[in-house]
Amino acid sequence: MNKFDSHLKKCAKEDDLEVPESVKKAIDDTLSSLPDNVSHWRKKVYVKHFLSAAACLLLVFLVVLPNCSPAYAQSLENIPVISSIIEVVTVRNYKYSDDNYSLDINVPHVTGQNGDAENYINKDVDEMTELISDLFYKDIELTKGKGHGTVHVDYEVVTNTDNWFTLKLRVCEAYGSGNTYYRYYHIDKIKGCIVELSDLAVDDSFYSKLKAEVQRQMKVEMDADKDIKYWLEDDLFGVYYLEPGENGNFYWNDDGDLVIVFNKYDAAPGFMGTPEFTVKKSVLGDSLVPEYR
Repeated sequence: MNKFDSHLKKCAKEDDLEVPESVKKAIDDTLSSLPDNVSHWRKKVYVKHFLSAAACLLLVFLVVLPNCSPAYAQSLENIPVISSIIEVVTVRNYKYSDDNYSLDINVPHVTGQNGDAENYINKDVDEMTELISDLFYKDIELTKGKGHGTVHVDYEVVTNTDNWFTLKLRVCEAYGSGNTYYRYYHIDKIKGCIVELSDLAVDDSFYSKLKAEVQRQMKVEMDADKDIKYWLEDDLFGVYYLEPGENGNFYWNDDGDLVIVFNKYDAAPGFMGTPEFTVKKSVLGDSLVPEYR
């Protein structure tokens, strides 16, 4: 919706107006006025008039009422498909290339109607990508261009439904040895706010169930394949952010289950990459906040 419509809607909310009862009756009156038995050509006429009336009513519902009735404007804003359209665009690209160094950073920006949540994501992405770029050029300066480095940053929209939005930022760095890590951003479109892992927890039992299930899956994988290795016994790695109050990477999969994502070297040696573990909602039970069950 453009700025003018937004301004009208804001003004409408400040006025103490009621939704006219005549509008509520309009569709019923139109339908009840149609005869039960009419000729074929008359039906065409009635349908034509009905569609015209429907178009007028649609104009009333989507344009007039939101701008004159605070009650209707509020209810319209609460419909996610109308009020929470989110798009992601690449606003900047950092590029550099020579015989020893390569840099390619795509900087996304989130746009739509979620205000503070979008501003938070855009600010955090800007700061992170700028820091990554600065470190890259700092390495060139320190080595006088004689070192080697490759940096690649891109993004992916993981989820963008009527209720939920998830953006994944992926960073791949190689200065001698390689590293890969992620940053996930989530917006609850119904609430219009940023959501982190701790926001899913009713209490500490959420973390204990989450940690136990992830460790169980790790052990199953290790028992099935001796080449698989996780740092289960070292609290400085792996499951450290599955402790109460911590905020690790996660997303919801297509089945609605929680997926925990580890960065490279977080939970295992580098050859294990960036492992993920799916935790079914049935495992979390009532330790998951009601709106996400």
